[in-house]
Amino acid sequence: MRYALTHVVRVVSLPWEVSTGLESPALCTKGLGFKGLRVQFKLSVQLECSNVMCCVSKLTPEFKESTDGSYIETKESSLVWNYRDADPDFGSWQAKELLDHLEGVLSNQAVEIVGGGGHAVVEVRPQGVSKGRAVEKLLAGLAASKVAAGEAERRADFILCIGDDRSDEDMFVAIETARATPRMVADIFECTVGQKPSRAPFYLNDPAEVLQLMSRLNMVHLYSSPRKLMAVMCIEYRALNAQTLKDKGPLPRLADDLFNQLQGAKYFTSLDLWSGYHQCRIHPDDMHKTAFKTRYGLYEFTVMPFGLTIAPAAFMRLMHDVLKPFIDKFVIYYLDDVLIYSKTEQEHLQHLEAVLRAFEQHNLKVKLSKCSFAQPSTRFLGFQVSSLGLLVDPKKVHAVVDWPLPKDLTAVRPFLGFVGFYRCFIKGFATIAAPLSNLTKTTTKPFPVELPTAKIDAFHQLKAALCTAPVLIIPNNTGPDSEFELRTDASGIDIGAVL
Repeated sequence: MRYALTHVVRVVSLPWEVSTGLESPALCTKGLGFKGLRVQFKLSVQLECSNVMCCVSKLTPEFKESTDGSYIETKESSLVWNYRDADPDFGSWQAKELLDHLEGVLSNQAVEIVGGGGHAVVEVRPQGVSKGRAVEKLLAGLAASKVAAGEAERRADFILCIGDDRSDEDMFVAIETARATPRMVADIFECTVGQKPSRAPFYLNDPAEVLQLMSRLNMVHLYSSPRKLMAVMCIEYRALNAQTLKDKGPLPRLADDLFNQLQGAKYFTSLDLWSGYHQCRIHPDDMHKTAFKTRYGLYEFTVMPFGLTIAPAAFMRLMHDVLKPFIDKFVIYYLDDVLIYSKTEQEHLQHLEAVLRAFEQHNLKVKLSKCSFAQPSTRFLGFQVSSLGLLVDPKKVHAVVDWPLPKDLTAVRPFLGFVGFYRCFIKGFATIAAPLSNLTKTTTKPFPVELPTAKIDAFHQLKAALCTAPVLIIPNNTGPDSEFELRTDASGIDIGAVL
């Protein structure tokens, strides 16, 4: 495999020879003859067909003014070369370039900046590096990234996939672009008979760059279809969804179904799949149903788009198939979010490797910038997960602190939905929220110009309860002495209980 740097310092002419022991042009400069110029750069390169990593550490010419007004080079331009063994077969390596006073160097025609084919290389600093040596070695592989040539001007999304194990102690991890063939997950999704394909006008500001990117990644292609839907960032598929036979695949309840498994875990890794739905292929016989119209042409999706009514259930089936051997053992998942939990560091490395290899086997990619590795505490699905239990995500707490008093019904519903998501942290939530909930039960009465005191008190009480939410201890139901307390209540019309 051949790679090129985003910015490669290439020699225009060589005033002297530098022996590298490699079959490649030497990296140096010529004629840096102006006062006070200091050029520094650091470059690590693994060259094609080479088993040596060469590093130009420093280039620092220095000058002083002579009696006749000219400048004399007092310190010869020095190249400090470092070498270390590299693995040419693995093709994953680090590169970082620090080039100061670039404009002056270019104006002197000493060096030029060139771009190469293949892949550009950038440095990635993944978060969550543990102090443990094994974890550090595992994550060290994440420091290399390949970004498709020609796209260096935009911020890269880093996708994590597993590479071949070429070490005695730990596996290597490579980062690649999402140019792999997505996994086929769904059979033909059926539409009711007799319905006509819907048509809708398109917006005049459809982003060309989005279509170009999706076309380049083979997510969409031009086609002719009787179905033409309005194109926005998420396609308007309400008409198609109304004709689609619903998939009733269940979604788990977060606090009740997922987190009870975390008891005793001390190490956590959270993974987020890159554009989850887009890693699922649409059946060829269904592609025409996803067609949407733009001023650049009529497109249809080759992968699962956002907005389809069957998408969540289909994607959950995919994740279940991929993670089935690990479910209820050391993995919980919700759509494209995955949490790996373990009791020991060594165990966690084994669990992480197993999940990554399963992703590789099924051609799934992970978005590195949204991942956290081998941490004692991590954010997952709006919660802060640790060995102590569950907490409200601190970012969500900051959001509710600044939440303004609702002025209309459209402001009440989002607030109730937000705090209702965390109702397991608020004792007596239904009773506290009742004054606000009553506002949403009828639309015949106008929203009060000024909220009654009871409703204002309920609003502030819910905010305070969420900001001071306790840690929810994950119950230990494995020991012989495990005890649970059941609290009950009843009225003339209903009964209730809390475990």
